[in-house]
Amino acid sequence: GMGVGQRSGAGSGSGAGSGAGSSSPIVPLTRSWSTSSIPMDEDVTATMAGLKYGVQGGYDDDQSSLPAVAIPTMYIDDAHLIQEIYDLTQLKHGDHCVVGLNPIRKVHPWIDAVFMWAGSWEILRLYHHFIVYDDVVSVSNDGIALNAQGIPAMIVEYSNTPIGAIKQVFRRGPLSLYSDPAPFQKIELNDYQVWSGGRGASTHRSSGVYRVMQSLSDSHRQRIIESASSQLTSHEPYSFTFLNCEHAAFELSSQRSVSPQVPMLTWNLLS
Repeated sequence: GMGVGQRSGAGSGSGAGSGAGSSSPIVPLTRSWSTSSIPMDEDVTATMAGLKYGVQGGYDDDQSSLPAVAIPTMYIDDAHLIQEIYDLTQLKHGDHCVVGLNPIRKVHPWIDAVFMWAGSWEILRLYHHFIVYDDVVSVSNDGIALNAQGIPAMIVEYSNTPIGAIKQVFRRGPLSLYSDPAPFQKIELNDYQVWSGGRGASTHRSSGVYRVMQSLSDSHRQRIIESASSQLTSHEPYSFTFLNCEHAAFELSSQRSVSPQVPMLTWNLLS
């Protein structure tokens, strides 16, 4: 299906409608949001997102301490809304997240930071997808997202790194990069964490991690994690065209194996 949406720059307001706007502002207010699907005809479905904003209680005297909230923006398929998550404790198991695509991840922290900030600033509009495996309950003083057991929160995804690829060649042989270039694996969410305003439990603000806006029940979240756990045991080989990280994340979260970036990139390369 297709969706419609609009970026809003108002301090209090809501909405979704057709159109485009400037880059998403930061609104220092509390918020609650909901999404619903509206069938337009037999082939088209619109995703409507409603947002309600209000001033956080106890902040009247010190406006500088208001919490920052990002206005949702449209994903590249014009069918899904994504919202940058500044407070990682908002992430729950089963959430479908995206970050700026970084083909040389883990080579150097500064390089990773540049790609994450480019995604946050919407300079980079190519995305990597993953599913959150653990609820993020807290953030440690050194900026690590932690689960309920106090250990690093995990995500699941199709991915690899240059260093990981070299290790894979030594362990499984060079042909393994052809047959399984990016295994489906569980890694720490910390691999994609970049902080603005300094690290620390009281000052941390994440940059570059977006969540696809969905209404997920507890039972739906549990089914997503069960399916992801099954794929960790036995998964189909990665394919850029037919089974990439985007296919996997959409299939787990919405039971639709789609990758809008593949036709977009193909069109841009051929046009």
